[in-house]
Amino acid sequence: MMRLPLWRLSTARRKLFEALGSAAYSRPAYGEIDRKLDRYFRDCGVSRGFFVEAGAVEGVFESNTYFLERWRGWDGLLVEPRVDLLSLDVEGFELQVLQGLDFQRSRIDTIVIECLTEASREESHAFLSTDFAFQQALTDRDFLYARR
Repeated sequence: MMRLPLWRLSTARRKLFEALGSAAYSRPAYGEIDRKLDRYFRDCGVSRGFFVEAGAVEGVFESNTYFLERWRGWDGLLVEPRVDLLSLDVEGFELQVLQGLDFQRSRIDTIVIECLTEASREESHAFLSTDFAFQQALTDRDFLYARR
């Protein structure tokens, strides 16, 4: 008799219950984080939202957001720590977003950044110049950088 790995049985069980309309096995997050987030957002009156889950593996295993997406109608973006291209269009908050990124931990190879003002372009360029080299202007307000 062939034995299936535990994760395959869990996946099969989750899919079966979901097909029957049950969320009983749709909470894969470690430490019940998904339950806690669901309760938090319900208590705050947030019924739908948008998430970004970094370190999403395949989108289900230990996902903090799977339940919100599958059963609460949330939309989101799943990413892994290695990013080939970061496209940044944040309407004047370029420097703040860049300062919030850890370029040592998340390996971003290429950045396209929209800068609507010359001041924003200069600030962004100065900040990026340590780790990234300016490659080219893609438009009059979009600039391409590559990791040094």
